[in-house]
Amino acid sequence: MAGAGFQSCSDSDFDPVDNQNPTINIAAKTIHVEQGKTFSIKGNVKDADGIKSIRLSNVEMQLVKTIDLLDIYGDSLVHNYNLDYSFKAADTWEEGKSFALEITAEDVVGNKTTEILDVKADGDSSNPVFTQPRPAKSLSLYRRRLS
Repeated sequence: MAGAGFQSCSDSDFDPVDNQNPTINIAAKTIHVEQGKTFSIKGNVKDADGIKSIRLSNVEMQLVKTIDLLDIYGDSLVHNYNLDYSFKAADTWEEGKSFALEITAEDVVGNKTTEILDVKADGDSSNPVFTQPRPAKSLSLYRRRLS
């Protein structure tokens, strides 16, 4: 799921454009999940030199995933990538457990940036349900004129 910003390239070494670290903007710094439920890791990665890879890593969560953009997009450099990765929480995660998920972006010249996403297994991911009591069977309304 890449955004705009491609540049043709070969498999040779890359010349830096700005030689700056990639930027990672995570949609939410904390995600609340329920055990056994699927959740999404969302954000955006940008880099003027071109993004080589994005790595999601937390061994305790059993999540170690590298998204190799050079492999996926072949001869095109991706400069802007919309991350949307789904992952199923284990049924065995303890209630209240917190995981620090590292999201690392590397550009084609070797610059890296890491952001931490706090994944909380607190079962607080369901939308609240509001109920309204039924009105009484007999209801009297009085109209009074104010002077």
